[in-house]
Amino acid sequence: MAETPETPIEAAALETLTGGRTELPVDATTGDRNAQLLIDCIKAVVAIDPAFFFEGEINVNWADPKTGLTLLHLAAGYADRELFRLLLAHPDTDYTVQDGRGRFASTMAFVHGGDVAMGRLLVKKQGDQAREAGLILYGPGAGHIRLDDDDGGDIK
Repeated sequence: MAETPETPIEAAALETLTGGRTELPVDATTGDRNAQLLIDCIKAVVAIDPAFFFEGEINVNWADPKTGLTLLHLAAGYADRELFRLLLAHPDTDYTVQDGRGRFASTMAFVHGGDVAMGRLLVKKQGDQAREAGLILYGPGAGHIRLDDDDGGDIK
């Protein structure tokens, strides 16, 4: 089977997609490059057509099958406030999602992004959303567990 030749990307298109960044640090891993490309593409989509992002065309809670990282995890881990603001404004953003290693986006903000303000806001949003959904996030039996009362109704 013949290999598909790579299509060269025009410099102007690359600059538009990457917001002017055309190089990543030499020590960047493939995962870093892919994550940054995803972030840059989302920003480019919003710049071109915000409705595509905000009206359900993009699943903002999609998790990478290998790592479990979502856009929110990436925004927090890279301390990318522009993407973070977009996700805060999106009505479907799930603040309670954990990646494949059990980390919340708030953890990513504190540990990897070094952004205390972002981390604190994520902890608040995560707690509020968990309470509304009846989820236990910490302690024994934590995870996406819905609590039901004896009558089968949800406990608030």
